[in-house]
Amino acid sequence: MVYNLFTYEPIMQLVMKMFRLDGEKKEEKLSRTFRIPVSLIDELEKLAAEKDLSVNKIVIKCIKYALDNFEDEN
Repeated sequence: MVYNLFTYEPIMQLVMKMFRLDGEKKEEKLSRTFRIPVSLIDELEKLAAEKDLSVNKIVIKCIKYALDNFEDEN
């Protein structure tokens, strides 16, 4: 393992800190599996390519939007 000579911090940890985007939160992540219709996957992949974002980021944005704008029909 290679260390930063000034702080004894592993170089890879230092590099990861340098490339973290401003405002990006270090939030715990969990992996789940969902069954999504192929037509929606196709739309997500197309949108991701157009916006130069990952499908994962698009899905997270969609879920956040849906939760923020959810109206209970009862």
